[in-house]
Amino acid sequence: MATEVLLGQGSVRILPKKYAAQFYKNLGVFGELHGPVQVKPGLVVFGPAASFSDLALDQVRTLLPVKKYLFPPKEEQYRFSTREGFVEPEVEEKRTVLFGVHPCDINAVALLDRVTSWKYPDPKYRARRQRLIIVGVDCIPDEYCFCLPMGSHTADEGFDLFLTDIGEEYFVQVGSSLGERMLRESWDLVKQVEQEHIEAFHQRAEERQKAFRHDLDAHRLAQAILVGFSSPVWDEVGKKCLSCGSCAATCPTCCCYDVLDEVNLDLKSGVRIRRWDDCMQPEFALVAGGHNFRAERSTRFKMRFMHKINSFKAEFQRLGCVGCGRCIAGCPADINVIEVFQKITGKKVTSVAG
Repeated sequence: MATEVLLGQGSVRILPKKYAAQFYKNLGVFGELHGPVQVKPGLVVFGPAASFSDLALDQVRTLLPVKKYLFPPKEEQYRFSTREGFVEPEVEEKRTVLFGVHPCDINAVALLDRVTSWKYPDPKYRARRQRLIIVGVDCIPDEYCFCLPMGSHTADEGFDLFLTDIGEEYFVQVGSSLGERMLRESWDLVKQVEQEHIEAFHQRAEERQKAFRHDLDAHRLAQAILVGFSSPVWDEVGKKCLSCGSCAATCPTCCCYDVLDEVNLDLKSGVRIRRWDDCMQPEFALVAGGHNFRAERSTRFKMRFMHKINSFKAEFQRLGCVGCGRCIAGCPADINVIEVFQKITGKKVTSVAG
C-alpha cells in the first residue's frame, strides 16, 4: 500500500535511478548545473557539470567546500579613482544549482548563513546565497569523516532537495518551496513512497551510521579545551604545524578575510579587494609596532580551535566544526584533529588508519 505524502516542505518521492540523468537535466531550468567533478585522479572539486554522467557522486569530499560559491577566495569590493569616486561591481544575477552536496556541507552553509547575518550582515554573501540552489546527496563516510559525533551527519534543513541512495532508487526529500517546484518539473519521473522504500531508507541510515570509525565526545569538547588551555598537546601540534593555512582554506565554516587596496601606477585609481585570510598565518595577529599576539604556531592552532569550538558555541549554540575531514585529508604535516580532540577530552586516540 502506498504511503501518501502531501507536497510541500518535508514531502518525499521516489526517483528510479534510470531516470536520474533526465531528472538532473530538468534541474537546468532553474540555474546553471554544478556538482562534484573529478579533475584528475584523487582530486574532486565543485564545478560546472553539464550532464549527470559528469558527476563524481561516489566521492566523499571535494577539495574546497560550498563556501567558495558564497564567499569567493578573492573578490573585488569596488573600484576607486579621483575622477569617478567609488564604483561597485555589477551583481551577477544567474542562479546555480549545486548538486551532490553532503550533509556536513549543508550544515556548514546553514552555519555560515547565521554568521554572515550576525551583528554585521554581509550583503554580498546574502545575495549569492539567494541564488544558490542546493540539492543534497547522502554519502558513506571514509576514515577522515567525523561528522557523526559533531552532529552534522544528517541535514534536516538548508537544502532545496535531498537524495538518499536506497539501491536502484533515490529517496527524494523536499526542503523548500523552490524544491517543490523543482520536483514538479520532473513529476513524470518520480513516484509515490511505498513502505518498502521507507524501510530501505532506514536501513541505509543504519549502514551509514555504522560506517563511522571514530569515537569523540563532542559534547565535552568546549569545556575540555578551556580546561586544557595549558595542555602540552598544543605545543606538540605546534611543532608539526607548517602554518600553511590549508586547514582553514578547505574548512567549510572558516570565513575570516583581509581587505586591502591595490593602487594603480597612476596613483589615482585602484581596487579594493577582499580575500580569504586565516588565523594560522604568522601575520594574522600582527599589530602596529610589530607586536604579534600569536607568534607561536602552537598558540595559533589553539586559538583557531577555541574559536571554532568555544566561540561558535557561545554565539551560535553549535560547534563551528562539522567533521567533514578536509583539514585532516589536506594537511601536509599529517595533523589529525580527531586525535587532538581525543587527547584534549581524555579519550583513547583512534588513528585515521582505522
